[in-house]
Amino acid sequence: MRARAREAVDELQDALARAIADTSSDPHPALTAALAMAACRTTFTAGAARVLAGERAAAVTKDHIAAVEAAFDTLAEGLR
Repeated sequence: MRARAREAVDELQDALARAIADTSSDPHPALTAALAMAACRTTFTAGAARVLAGERAAAVTKDHIAAVEAAFDTLAEGLR
């Protein structure tokens, strides 16, 4: 199951890289896609760990949204 999950993430990352290449002038679409996927993976796992540790999902949501926004703001700044 883990192998298939990794495969699915790789497929999604490849599709994102193609979409970036097709819709932007980004000289490194594969790198940008990898960075975006890392941001998603990191924020998701941090929030999931908190929920698994017993925190209520509603309590985690606000912090999760803030972390996602911060990650993508940082990514966008780096791409300029």
